[in-house]
Amino acid sequence: MDFRLGARGDRKRMMWGVILISIGLVLLLGQLGFSGVIPPLHWWPAILFIIGAAQILTADKAKRVASGVSMMLLSLYFFACTYHWYGISYRNGWPLMLVIFGFEMIFASVLGRLFPTPLVQKEEPHA
Repeated sequence: MDFRLGARGDRKRMMWGVILISIGLVLLLGQLGFSGVIPPLHWWPAILFIIGAAQILTADKAKRVASGVSMMLLSLYFFACTYHWYGISYRNGWPLMLVIFGFEMIFASVLGRLFPTPLVQKEEPHA
C-alpha cells in the first residue's frame, strides 16, 4: 500500500484533521475535569460560527456556501445545548443535527442549480 500524500489539498486536509482532533481532545479533557487542562469553555461553538462565516465569505462554489451555512447552524445547535435554550440539551436535541445536515444537502442542491458555474471566476494570467 502506498500512503504517500499526493495533492496539496490532501496534506492540507490532513493538517486540519490533526488540528481539530487536538483541539477536541484538549476541550474534552477540560470538560471531564482533568487538572492542568484548560477549563470548560462554554463559548467554543463561536469557533464553528467563525469558520462557517469564513467559508461563506471565501466560497468559490455553491456547495461551500451551503457548508458554511450548515457550520453556522451547527454552532447555534451547540450553543443551544450548552446554554439549554428552549430546554434543548445534547440528550433531546440530537434530531436537530439531522435537520441541519438535511438542510445543507437541499440548500447545496438548490444553490448548485441557481449557480451552475463557480461563484468566483479565476483570472487567467496575461501572456
